[in-house]
Amino acid sequence: PIPRSDFHRLPQYPAYSSGMRMRVVVGSLLVVALAGCSRGSAPERPCTAMGSEHGLAITVASDVAPVHDLVLDVCVEGQCQEGHVVLRPGRSGSSESDGTQVGHVLAELRAGPVAVNGRYRDGGRMIDVATTTVEARTAYPNGPGCGADGTQAHVTLDSGGLH
Repeated sequence: PIPRSDFHRLPQYPAYSSGMRMRVVVGSLLVVALAGCSRGSAPERPCTAMGSEHGLAITVASDVAPVHDLVLDVCVEGQCQEGHVVLRPGRSGSSESDGTQVGHVLAELRAGPVAVNGRYRDGGRMIDVATTTVEARTAYPNGPGCGADGTQAHVTLDSGGLH
């Protein structure tokens, strides 16, 4: 026990009223409860109206570019759609062209195999491109929690052909 004569040497703490103590206790419990609610749950994120381009994207490699009058036949389960591709200069992280060309064919695709062939103009002659098969995938532009928006596939045309 501390002798009564030494009580004046103990640190003095402000006296809390019973109402103040109750607020501190309730506030502490609330903080702990809210911290427990966030464990294991991802933060809510709103789904936007952002969509994605449906169909087939193409990159023409610099060893073949520039090509003109590119036409692609996109086939799903034997049903083919012909698309004339508008090509524009490709860019790789800068505003300058990287020597490639990029384009897109709007096409109704389903997730799964897609057969693609085509032809393009090189100088004065048309070049046929052999068929390749690529895998179309469902697109989730806002992430899987916001639902799907279309199906997409991608091919590359280079000196080895279409793949």
